[in-house]
Amino acid sequence: MAIPFLVLSGLTALNGILQLVALQPLLKPEPQKSQCTTLLIDPYILLTAFAILIIETGCAVIDNSLSIWMIDTMNTAHWQNGAVHFAAGVATLLGIAIVGPLVHKIGHWLAAMMGLFVASISFATISYMTQYTHLLAPMCVWGFAKGTVYISLIPMFANLADLRHTSAYGCVYAIASISQCLSFSYQLLYDVYADIIAYVGFTYLMLGIAIVTILYSPLMWVLKAPKGRQENLSVHWTKQGNPESGRLQNNPKLLEVTRKLLDKERNLQT
Repeated sequence: MAIPFLVLSGLTALNGILQLVALQPLLKPEPQKSQCTTLLIDPYILLTAFAILIIETGCAVIDNSLSIWMIDTMNTAHWQNGAVHFAAGVATLLGIAIVGPLVHKIGHWLAAMMGLFVASISFATISYMTQYTHLLAPMCVWGFAKGTVYISLIPMFANLADLRHTSAYGCVYAIASISQCLSFSYQLLYDVYADIIAYVGFTYLMLGIAIVTILYSPLMWVLKAPKGRQENLSVHWTKQGNPESGRLQNNPKLLEVTRKLLDKERNLQT
């Protein structure tokens, strides 16, 4: 039983060493950071974090309950339970790889909306499958949708920090990690979770998650054109590769032209 954990720890250590060698991180002063409390009350950041929380909640329920449900209803073998989760994991990687290059063309908000919508359909249909082979399809669709939501929303945290706060991403990505961890926090109350599963049932629990997901998906439209602070527009323009952006703050006319170009760029991306 110790061998898998030893392999994981070895791979983690190797990954850290490779990052130190390849990236060669250096300590340097960062711009003034936004306080985490300021980021936590930002409606755009909260909207993005709750979307991650919703998709991860479905993941948490599937990871912890699907195998037991499959054994009870389909009398599946252990390798079949693992194969279903493996197929979903491969589909997640494919979603990231395929949708990633397209996100900038169709818009992060639209990709996230479609991902949440497709995930809700998968949540609703998983519990109605009666055979192991039939379950592979909705699980793969769900995995692809999960990868789509990830590749769409995770970069949005940095974009929102640039536009509305400062270009320091520690706190904003900490919020993203917290939203992922909260979806699994119910396991601390295992007795309560077991009672919910026993009382409601796996089917109705998945239907409830599907309803919440599909109702939340239209809110991604709010992320289509998030409002940014005026003093942060030049910072955002620097991220787009304009070497003259440092002059914007002292030149109101140039700043106005830059704002128009940014609006035009957003319209092209969305």
